This record gives sequence, C-alpha cells and structure tokens, in this order.
Amino acid sequence: MTRPSPRLILSLSILALGLVLGPGWGIWAGLGPIRQLDAWQAQAPPAQSAEAEAPLAAFNRISLTQELEPAAQIEALQQLLASSDLDDSLRARIGYELGLKYAQSAQRAQDPAQALELLTWAISRFEQVQQLDPGEASERAQTNLTLLRPHWAQLTQALADREFRRLAQLPPEALVGELKQLQRRWQEQKDPKAAKLGLWALELLERKTQDYPLFPDLKEAP
Repeated sequence: MTRPSPRLILSLSILALGLVLGPGWGIWAGLGPIRQLDAWQAQAPPAQSAEAEAPLAAFNRISLTQELEPAAQIEALQQLLASSDLDDSLRARIGYELGLKYAQSAQRAQDPAQALELLTWAISRFEQVQQLDPGEASERAQTNLTLLRPHWAQLTQALADREFRRLAQLPPEALVGELKQLQRRWQEQKDPKAAKLGLWALELLERKTQDYPLFPDLKEAP
C-alpha cells in the first residue's frame, strides 16, 4: 500500500486544524502566489542612444535568465541600477523588476522579520517607479502596491506581538506541539486568542516545513 506523501499529510493536518481553530488573523494568507502581482513581462523600452544600449541589453539578459536565483538577480539588478548612464524609463523598469524580485523573495522567506524587510524593499522600489515614470509603469506599480501594503501592515502588527515572536522562533516539531495545545484551548474555552495564535502557528509551520523533513520516516512514493 502506497503511503501518502509528507506534504499531503501536512496539508491535510493544516486544513483540519484550521477548521477546528476557527477564524483568526492570517499573515501571509492574502499574499497568495506571485502571479497575482502585475509581473509586466514586456521588454524594456528601446535604447535612445548607443550609450544606453549596453545597460538595456544587460537588463534584458538579467530579467529573462531563468537560471539565476532571486538573490543573484537582485544583486545584478542593483549593480545595474547604480549605473549613471540610465534614462528614467529604463531606471523605472529596472526598479520595477527589483520590486518583483523582493516580493517573490518575501513570499519564500521562512523568517517573518526577513519577509517584512523584503516587503519593505519591494514597496520602496514600486514607489520609486511611480516617481520616475508617471505613465504605464506608475499604474502597474500602483496595482502591486495595493496588494503588498496590507500584508506589510499585517506582518508589522504580528511582529509587534510577543506571542507571535515566540512562535516564530520555534522549530517545526515544537510548533506542532503548540498547535495541539491551542486546539485543546479553543475546544474547551473558545478563546479568540487561541484561534489567532493557531493561525499564526499554522502559517509559520507551513513556511518552516517547505524545505524541512517534518516526517523523515515517510518516503515519497516513486
């Protein structure tokens, strides 16, 4: 008999605990996949001079290279943005791409404080885009700012909570124990704080187990 995958077990456990704990506040629940953001995959505007051709080609090469890790893309784009021979339209396009990379990295960050820092950088880049290019770039940046700012506010509020900071420091196994205690607390007392902490713990557990063998004794079926 084929055993279910660890990922499936975790997903079902999270769903079951979420139903038991009832409504609460989610941190990342509304952020969703990056496809909800306006990725603006169009090419950068044509170079207006021979001097601008090199940075334009560099930008297209960096942004279209799928093999690069997000951190490497961010570093390369930052170096390109530091160049002095960029017009505002290309500078805005590079900044927009940086905003996307920061937002993508925030979604994958397992540490909430790091996620908040990356979200802050993403929002800052999109705001700078609006200053540089009042046209299409500004409208697209506003779409992403509308999506990102509420999550920045929610995460800021969560990190101000002592109990959330304590949960964020726990390894996955300890979070599972916390969830069991919160489940009992909710069933016995219907304490809204238990629901709130429970959903925080669920989201933290899901993030922390992305690359963590929570069930090392179970093997994926071939």
